[in-house]
Order: sequence, then C-alpha cells, then structure tokens
Amino acid sequence: MSIGVRIPNNKCILSLLRHCKYLVGTSANKSGENPATNPSEIISSSLHGFDALLDGGTVERGVESTIVDLTDLAPKIIRERAITSQEIYKVLNGIRLDSNDFQSDSFDV
Repeated sequence: MSIGVRIPNNKCILSLLRHCKYLVGTSANKSGENPATNPSEIISSSLHGFDALLDGGTVERGVESTIVDLTDLAPKIIRERAITSQEIYKVLNGIRLDSNDFQSDSFDV
C-alpha cells in the first residue's frame, strides 16, 4: 500500500488544512485533462460524485507537482516538475530509511 501526500500553495486550502485532522481529495481533472481553475469549471466538467466543493475562488494554473517514490529504501524521482531533484535530495540527505520502516501494511497517523 502507498499514499500520495500533496500540500498545494493556495491560501484557502492551507487555511483549511490548519483546521482539519484529515482531508482527502483528488485533482480537479481526469488524467490527461487540464485541471479546473474555478468551481464552475468543476461543476460543468465530467467529474461527479464529490461530497463537497469549497469555493476558494479562481486559482492559477501552476507547475505540476514533483512525485517521489519512497516505497523502497532508495528514494526515486518519478516526475520532476515544481521541485527539482537536487532540492529533494538536499532535504533527504542525512535521512536514513530502515528496512523496518516497510514491514507493516498499515500505519498510525
């Protein structure tokens, strides 16, 4: 099992995250489509089944997220975009993963 974690650079979402214990969501687009930049684009899109839509106004279309695979002992850059691999490895330098970190199928948050 793996999990993706993302913290967008958006004042509305950052404020919401300060008050939530957990917040789960997906991108506001289907794979291969451009992401929505405002609530009306989401409502008129093919996305359905969401429980709530928080209107934080129009957002700028930014650079895609960098994706790092940490499911093995050696971190692997899957997609390099907003944060460079040099920045990632600078932060990870000195952090040593232990094989015991990967023994459990579940974790406590």
